[in-house]
Amino acid sequence: MRGWMMLAVVAGLVGCASWEEAARQDAFETTTQAYARALEWSDFAGIGKFVSPSPAGAAFSPESYRDFKVTSYQPGAPRASADGRTVHRSAVIGYVRMSRMVEQSVAVQEEWVYSDTQKRWVLQDGLPVFK
Repeated sequence: MRGWMMLAVVAGLVGCASWEEAARQDAFETTTQAYARALEWSDFAGIGKFVSPSPAGAAFSPESYRDFKVTSYQPGAPRASADGRTVHRSAVIGYVRMSRMVEQSVAVQEEWVYSDTQKRWVLQDGLPVFK
């Protein structure tokens, strides 16, 4: 009897861990889809909520992107860490600098990290510098 109870407790703990991981994966999909929509609409003010502050403590500045419009965002396949709390993926962002009307693109390496304190995914490196 005791063996069955231990098995049930262990199965419950494994189930909770699996549920937590699935919830984190769902949250990643929801977050990155919202990020893609904001980026595709050139909503740089909205993008700020996805971006982690720089190590120096500087906040994301949407004002520095006012002359740019994003024309495309093509994320690659995500690669999750073993613990499922960090996801890397490459992406290509197409954009136009409105004052020059020339389309360019930049390849980026995104690092998304799950914040346990904030209970959400955060883009570590922010947006690239558009030129």
